[in-house]
Amino acid sequence: MRLAVLDTLWTLTRCTLRASSPTCGASTSASDTALKAGHGFRMHDLGCLWGSMRTIKTQSGQGRGKAKGSEVPLYARGPKTEQSDLSKFVSHDVSDKPWTPSSQRAKRKRQTKTAKYMVDLIEREQVAKANEILAVPNFRAGDVLEVTTIVPENQGKKATYRGICIARRNRGMGSSFIIRNVVKDSPFELHFPTHSPLIQNIKVVEKGKAKRSKLYNLRSLPAKYSRV
Repeated sequence: MRLAVLDTLWTLTRCTLRASSPTCGASTSASDTALKAGHGFRMHDLGCLWGSMRTIKTQSGQGRGKAKGSEVPLYARGPKTEQSDLSKFVSHDVSDKPWTPSSQRAKRKRQTKTAKYMVDLIEREQVAKANEILAVPNFRAGDVLEVTTIVPENQGKKATYRGICIARRNRGMGSSFIIRNVVKDSPFELHFPTHSPLIQNIKVVEKGKAKRSKLYNLRSLPAKYSRV
């Protein structure tokens, strides 16, 4: 069985051995005689066979009868003929070329900072438009305010509330303030969004003398300190 396999393998690689090495081609008849006699391959024939299996012949064109190329390893691949060009996919002006190393790129801000700046810019525009509709006066905690607002639950009628401003929160369109007052010995607090479209007017009745930015301590004091 072993001799039959070797005989078949030698028959298939005979042409390759003759083309790759004249010495191997000259010893073909001797190797055939040795194979038929049952002696197997010689060391020289095994070396030629191993060399022929590691290299192949390439042809410059298709079909037979054309010039042959150089020997290349089986694992080698030819270089790419087309190079990728990403410039046609870039729709904005970039000073750096594609695939520029990070150490050589132009310095620019992070995307998180750029996105935050864009959000802040949009919010400033919205605050400016809201101030054109209703000018918000400059007030702080401790001032007495009168707020006129529309009450949707009361058929859209207007109502005026008066109280001490105990807190003001400045967060762009999310700004708000809280007023506190006492009616019939019952303290109450109202929380208003500063730029709410329901607010019709904000009036500063009296300036306070508080030094704190938040007057939450009035909640623990007697009601007379919150009455205005």
